[in-house]
Amino acid sequence: LRLLRSVHPHAEIKGIDTTAAAAMDGVVGVLTGDAFPIPFGILPVSQDEHVLCRDLVRFVGDPVVAIAATTEDVAAEAALAEVRHALRIAKAEGGDRAVVTFAG
Repeated sequence: LRLLRSVHPHAEIKGIDTTAAAAMDGVVGVLTGDAFPIPFGILPVSQDEHVLCRDLVRFVGDPVVAIAATTEDVAAEAALAEVRHALRIAKAEGGDRAVVTFAG
């Protein structure tokens, strides 16, 4: 299992395309925040957390995509391919948010 984590703080997720990662040999499954729509929380102050980010990443390292594969090396390769081919950043006009697009 490998988690694709945000490299940007406080960024809006506009879309995620997992097609390339899912098509790789040895990849068993690719999950996004849409697979876990119900928030949870271990502590009373964090009842609005999600397993994987859905609309907004809050900090560098926030988990965005989970990749399950037959080996850890395959999962790591799929995660790298996803970043290399998918991540584009553009500053939003009039604001301090970065718009993060995970789309091929």
